[in-house]
Amino acid sequence: MSTILLDRLRDKLVEVGHLKASLNLLEWDQFVHVPPGGQDARAATRAAIAAVHHEKLTSPEIGELVHELQSRTTFPFSGMELCIINQAAVDHGRATRMPTEFVRELTLAQGEANAHWIEARKRSDFKMLAADLKKIVALKRREAAYIGYRQSPYDALLDDYEPGATSADIAPVFDDLKKFLVPFVAQIGFSPVRPRREILRARCPVKQQEAFTKMVVSQLGFDWNRGLLAVTAHPMCYSFNPNDIRMSTRYEEDDFFHQCFFSTVHEMGHGHYDQGMRYEYFGTGMCHEVSMGVHESQSRMWENQVGHSRAFWKYFYPRLKGAYGFQEQFWGVSFEDFYAAINAVEPALIRTDADEVTYNLHVIIRFEIEKALIEGDIEVDDLPHVWNAKMREYLGVEVSDDANGVLQDIHWPEGMFGYFPTYTLGNLYAAQFYAAARRDIPDLEDGFADGEFQPLLSWLNKNIHVHGQLYSASELVRTVTGEYPISRYFEEYLRGKYSEIYQV
Repeated sequence: MSTILLDRLRDKLVEVGHLKASLNLLEWDQFVHVPPGGQDARAATRAAIAAVHHEKLTSPEIGELVHELQSRTTFPFSGMELCIINQAAVDHGRATRMPTEFVRELTLAQGEANAHWIEARKRSDFKMLAADLKKIVALKRREAAYIGYRQSPYDALLDDYEPGATSADIAPVFDDLKKFLVPFVAQIGFSPVRPRREILRARCPVKQQEAFTKMVVSQLGFDWNRGLLAVTAHPMCYSFNPNDIRMSTRYEEDDFFHQCFFSTVHEMGHGHYDQGMRYEYFGTGMCHEVSMGVHESQSRMWENQVGHSRAFWKYFYPRLKGAYGFQEQFWGVSFEDFYAAINAVEPALIRTDADEVTYNLHVIIRFEIEKALIEGDIEVDDLPHVWNAKMREYLGVEVSDDANGVLQDIHWPEGMFGYFPTYTLGNLYAAQFYAAARRDIPDLEDGFADGEFQPLLSWLNKNIHVHGQLYSASELVRTVTGEYPISRYFEEYLRGKYSEIYQV
């Protein structure tokens, strides 16, 4: 009987999963294809589908099936079956705390804000988005009240991305990281070493950028039969199921590496995670990331530990120098000059352009601001001033305009409050995972130098991707590495790499 009940639950979850995939497809398409005049209508369509998805997820039948299955304590469920049952209980329970009409209202506001963000960013005018953000923030505060929390309303939103984490847990980790990063950035700043960043700024046609990037992503193991790459204002990766992954990037003729290349490798890391899950578990917790911190660990690892490494470019730099459109730019540039340039540390305005050392200061700024915003310590009209002040304090840079400041990220218009901390958690997880991969694959980086990246991808598939939500994030890290998450591996990674580059 329990097997029959579990099959019925899985059938219901697959139905919910298809609706969620449809909702994600509508959102992805809004960024990629919908013309300006169709944005508000698309927002309304998304809201309608979100309401149907919510009604299906909160259906009494799912609740009854979960309750019945969880009550059968003597039935020998496998670990995967328990994951499916227990995660369905978590998702159903969270969803039932929110009225369907609220979900419709929030999704509509997000869709409208997305469209207005694109235009506001183009015009570098925060005031064009302020009204939308006020609506979003008010709705997210209501969401936190619906979900419930012990200390901070922000925790209710954070839990959606990093289950079990609280701002009280994260804040001390970020404070310790800041204590390491700020003086280390200053130490690097005093170094006499000055990488020639200008060598990366020569113009290159978009078609050649696209060709080289796709060649690299193919070499790194992305399955184009189950994924594609489009163009949007903000790089992203959407997964509808393991067999349909939609990445996007952006191109600037005079800024290939920051605007396109490393952003695409980052999104490919997300795609690897999604393609590494098992389609037969679609709709269940066994075909879903354990947390966005773990998801970001995959993208940050491929972007940084792999994509910014010596071994990676020992293989790809000769190919870059020989690629059409790049020959004049790099033919006379030595490997050491190129390697130093792509790893140059310099506080900058844009998070997605930031180097590995200063990147987390960008994240910490956003974490502090959005937590204060949800808690009511600041309001939307304060954002440009608070943002600019923190950029000055933490990074020593002056914000030139709204497009390069508070409007640069899509997360807040999209209502993704609680997401930003997962980038830094992802960096910490990535360093710890990568250290374990190097331990388990002794010749890992020698393989990179020969163009062999499948051993790492296979290791990640086996140890991380296929487990879905079988473990919590901290349990997964401990299972894979032998230790619970700690920041030591990340700090050692940064200190070792950049002390060598900057001779500090």
